[in-house]
This record gives sequence, C-alpha cells and structure tokens, in this order.
Amino acid sequence: MGMEWVVVADAGRARVLQRDGSGEDLRQVDEWVDDRAHGRNAAFQADATGRRGGPGRAPGGSPTTSAQAGDDVENQHAEAFARRVAEGLAEARRGGRYESLRLAAAPAFLGKLRHVLDAEVSAALVESVDKDLVHETPRELTQRFGTDAKRPAT
Repeated sequence: MGMEWVVVADAGRARVLQRDGSGEDLRQVDEWVDDRAHGRNAAFQADATGRRGGPGRAPGGSPTTSAQAGDDVENQHAEAFARRVAEGLAEARRGGRYESLRLAAAPAFLGKLRHVLDAEVSAALVESVDKDLVHETPRELTQRFGTDAKRPAT
C-alpha cells in the first residue's frame, strides 16, 4: 500500500496526517487554518452576540438581519476555506504526496469540501466520515482509522 493521508477538518482548520505504511501512528504533516473562522479577526467577530441570541435577536427570538448576514458571511468563509483545502489536496495529489485519502469533517463542511474536490482527489478518496475530529490527537485518529495491518470495521 502507498502513502495514505487522513484529513480531519472543520470550517476553519484542516489537519493533514500521514500514514507511511509502517503500522506506526499517523503523524501530522501539514495544517491549514482560516484565521477568520477561529475568531482571530475582530471585524468578523463584531456581530457575535447577534448571531448567538443576545441583543441581535428580534422580539420573539428570531434573528435580526444583522445575525442572518453574519451567518451568510460564515458560510462564505467556510466555502472559501473548502476551496483552499481542495486546492491543497489537488496540488499534493499531483505532486505524488499521497495515493489514498480519508476525510473526516464536520457534516456541513464535509458537504462543502466534497463538492469542490477535483476528479483526481475524489478518485483517491477511500473513506469519508461526517464527524468533526479536528481536535483528536494523532494517536486517537490512528485508533479510529486503524493501522495498515488492521482497520476497524465502520
């Protein structure tokens, strides 16, 4: 079996882990981060209270236009980050950095990401899991995805 990548992602962070065929734990080889999605951009966070139900909610609990606009901005950032991750995966695939790919991502982000994967990356995709595993350790991910010799049943 050739080089395998496991990518775990959410709308603002994608971790790339590699399985080299030796049966060792996965090891992280790259990480892509969208600073806007993780609140490092003050302007993006300016409307946070409105989106979460504080003063930005209209009487009766429905979100205000400002909160809805914030959700649209979040969605646009997630779509842009999905394109960035897909481009990184395509470039790595063309460069021969992996032969097979496993994806695990928060459900909404997984849909966005799968939508923008090119044909070559999609052909290398052997598994996709609609679960946010971005905070799991390499050891936990190795246990979840198994080793070359023995993969757990899904």
